[in-house]
Amino acid sequence: MRMGVTDDLKLLLNAVKVLESRYLLKDELGNVIETPRELFHRVAYNVGIIEYIYEFMKNTSHNGSRLTLGELQESTLRRGFGNLRKEGYVKDSFESFMEKAGSLTADVAKYIEKFEKVMDDLDFVPNSPTLMN
Repeated sequence: MRMGVTDDLKLLLNAVKVLESRYLLKDELGNVIETPRELFHRVAYNVGIIEYIYEFMKNTSHNGSRLTLGELQESTLRRGFGNLRKEGYVKDSFESFMEKAGSLTADVAKYIEKFEKVMDDLDFVPNSPTLMN
């Protein structure tokens, strides 16, 4: 425990300070309610959701687990889908995408686990916009 943050990744003090001040979720009173590992999981989950869009765009099917979306994850998926649509990569509506995507499987868990491990091992940590969003 450093500065009110449970350091479950055994990071350097400066890294914990930066995570606490900028990236870890806080409650209404400003108390940190997330550990560095939970932050990495949250980021990896959101990256995995966007990877789901790319799997859909390739129109491939993989043996794996179906993606179950909560409200926040659906919002992330909708935003990512909208950006790809604006850039011309996707022509379908989000609703049409969701109907079709429900019939596909994607090994989303594989992407989440892989990306989370790379971050946990500190082999790669994404830049600020990725951590903040």
